[in-house]
Amino acid sequence: MRKIKKVFGMLLSVLMCICISVSFVHAKEPIPTEESLADEEISSEVEEESEEEQIEEESVSEIEESSEKKDEETKEENEEINDSDDNDEYNLQNGETVWSEKKSLNENVAVNGNLVVKADVYLNGYTLTVNGNLVSEKTIDLGEYGKLIVKGNYTQEAGDINMYYNGTVVDVSGDFALCKFDQSGKPVKGSGGLYREFWSEATCKSDSVINIGGDFIVNTSAYSPNRGTINLKGDLITLSDAIFVRWDIGSLGWGVTINFMGDSQQTIDVTQGTYLDKLGGTNKNILVKNYFSGQLEDNISVTADGGALTVNGRGINVNGYVLTINGTVIFDSEDGNFEVGENGKIIVQGDYTQKQRNMYLTYGSVAEVTGNLNVYGLDKNGNVVKGSGGIYVDWGADAVINVGKDFVFNTRGYNPEDAILNVGGNFTDAIGKEWDEINLVGEVSKTNKQTVTIGAEGSIQKLTLKSCGDFYIIPDGCYSVLEQPEHKWDNGKVTRATTKTVQGQKTFTCTVCGSTRTEKIKRVDQIFTDISLDAWYWAAVQYAYENDMMAGTGSEFKPTANLSREQLAQVLYSTEGKPEVTIKNPFDDVKDGAWYAKAVLWAKQNGIADGRPDGNFGVGNPITRQDLAIMLYKYAALKGYNLTKNDSAIEGYKDTEQVKAYAKDAMNWAVTNGIISGKGAKGASKAETRLDPAGKANRAECAAMLRTLIENNKK
Repeated sequence: MRKIKKVFGMLLSVLMCICISVSFVHAKEPIPTEESLADEEISSEVEEESEEEQIEEESVSEIEESSEKKDEETKEENEEINDSDDNDEYNLQNGETVWSEKKSLNENVAVNGNLVVKADVYLNGYTLTVNGNLVSEKTIDLGEYGKLIVKGNYTQEAGDINMYYNGTVVDVSGDFALCKFDQSGKPVKGSGGLYREFWSEATCKSDSVINIGGDFIVNTSAYSPNRGTINLKGDLITLSDAIFVRWDIGSLGWGVTINFMGDSQQTIDVTQGTYLDKLGGTNKNILVKNYFSGQLEDNISVTADGGALTVNGRGINVNGYVLTINGTVIFDSEDGNFEVGENGKIIVQGDYTQKQRNMYLTYGSVAEVTGNLNVYGLDKNGNVVKGSGGIYVDWGADAVINVGKDFVFNTRGYNPEDAILNVGGNFTDAIGKEWDEINLVGEVSKTNKQTVTIGAEGSIQKLTLKSCGDFYIIPDGCYSVLEQPEHKWDNGKVTRATTKTVQGQKTFTCTVCGSTRTEKIKRVDQIFTDISLDAWYWAAVQYAYENDMMAGTGSEFKPTANLSREQLAQVLYSTEGKPEVTIKNPFDDVKDGAWYAKAVLWAKQNGIADGRPDGNFGVGNPITRQDLAIMLYKYAALKGYNLTKNDSAIEGYKDTEQVKAYAKDAMNWAVTNGIISGKGAKGASKAETRLDPAGKANRAECAAMLRTLIENNKK
């Protein structure tokens, strides 16, 4: 209709112009005169001419008024819609294209170089490509499925970038700024905004997308985005409070999804009043300056710039993912909680303080704080005061809280009653709450004890201690059940040897906590019925018994009984403290699980006994004196004892020739060091005594030889 009026007006203007031209031509035609005409006729003609001139003036006035009216109509039409390229205004100023007239696209448009927008622009669902920087002082409306592509930086100084229709996309290769820049390039507050509407009433979500290759900078008094998706490769910087969440929903998860897509560390540098919402993307390495909030869309790790950050906005929703914060955290949100979510996990590499609101844990939730976990308030000077924050755990959830250092609770808020609380430092409940399960898991000692402090009304259902030592300071009656592991004592060490007149003492040490206990040692003649106090072997048997080298059988020691090969292996194995054995059983006559099996394998593993050519060890065979000397010689080598020997030490004895060639070195060593001596009458000469190398060694002789070997090599 407007186009018809426009054509009609143009035709009317042409006709009017023709009339004017004809009138002017007629007015300028010469008037015929005759000398014979009368003065009356001349006067009449003059009057007619005057009337015609008056008509001409009226006609011109009407034409001018019509023309002015048409110009106004045309101007209004051009302001309403500018759909003809002939009406576009392109002014080049300093190499920039300036759009100073309102523009409405009816096709895809590309602008080479920089573009300055000084009038509203409507994309109407088409694509505007700027092959340079874009600075807009007015509104850019994308329309449904509209797309804006900026190959450089995009600055919205004033007006809005409207993306409230379905399928809108803004793709910026450089920085996207909702602000102005001063002459020095510093961002200052502008009035440009980014307005988005949710497309689906059912989900309150928008499918609009903003891709930013550089930084996203916000310093404006206008709208900040609160719906859709932002894919960001640079830093997120707000110099004015920016709300990326939906105020009308009241919780996280309904606002903007910011995906951090950079290849290196990206920075979140926002104001205290900036509220972030959904956080995701492929980059898990984020540096946070000052303030942090939002809901995780994936596992993420953030590092606190300067070592500390504050949680603000609507708090944090881990949403079942893993959030790692490297630095100290103060939770100071007035509008939201720290929700870990089902099977979610937070890891704080530093101290954590719940100043207000709650940390919320549910089934499978884990909160891990390597430093101190504080639930209390802080005044303006940083002093500890009673707070209003808390830690809330769903009933029966059995969430886990791991605290590397101290746990301090001083608040009117919730305590994690249904959580499993593992504390590495001291536990303090200044209020006096009810606690379900607390485990003190710190590394304690006599100089580093763990302390439990709890208010008068407080109680702990189950208190578990990690160590078995007396390294805890716990108020009496503050727990219903106390679980502490038993000591794991070693085999003990003789700290006072037993003599016929002095009772000995053995000291045992706990292998876990280092605690000690002592036991008195009885004399063997008081234990075994076949050992007399005046027997020549009494001291040797006493030594072997109290050092756990040899034991008796019931009430008898059986000193004169022959010693078998496996028994000697067991004696040496016990003397060594029964270490771990790693080799497989190579012997046919050694049954797995037999009382001597580990001892025999240990002897084989350490080269003390090799067994026989037939594949047997010789279980049950009495050991000869020379074979005993061989095994002791090899044991001395294993221990690094003195192996000095006189190669002719065995010469001169009555039965020297009975010593086997394979046993001569061991026998010379044993005789040289007094481990083996000759048998004969008292006072008999060497030639009158026997070494008895093939004779059977008994238990008393073994005890005597072993005592001499060890005592000779005490350092």
